[in-house]
Amino acid sequence: MTAIRVLEHRRPDVAAEIVELQRLSYAVEAELIGFDGIPPLHETTEQVTALDLTVLGAYEGGVLAGIVGYERVGDVIDIDRLAVNPAFFRLGLGMALVTEVHEREADAGTFTVSTGALNTPAIRLYTRLGYSRLADRDLPEGLTIAMFSRTVDRAG
Repeated sequence: MTAIRVLEHRRPDVAAEIVELQRLSYAVEAELIGFDGIPPLHETTEQVTALDLTVLGAYEGGVLAGIVGYERVGDVIDIDRLAVNPAFFRLGLGMALVTEVHEREADAGTFTVSTGALNTPAIRLYTRLGYSRLADRDLPEGLTIAMFSRTVDRAG
């Protein structure tokens, strides 16, 4: 199994790897949802170094194969981004990355994430991982976002 570790995204060389990965990954999503205004698709190295997120990454053969970035506010984890290099699609990396967030933040009560409402592969992934789809949100840019939440039940 691929080792997943915290990336030092404030380092310009690491941020440049993240930018390259995001461009490859989000170009596929842009095609799927018919919208190329996805913010991470257009981020610069400087913008990535300034992100106030924890970024986890998985390398395969020296190549950054996938990342997940998230923010914790109190008891809530918001997954801000999930990107997998298309050369590594369908190998379980997206699931492994999100599962790693769940494990690292096991004391959180709620996990949230969103994706384009037409991004069927991402919707399938989040549903498999126990997320419930909330009301969709229409953005002024003409994009519909599917919102998801996963609440951790500690009662039993």
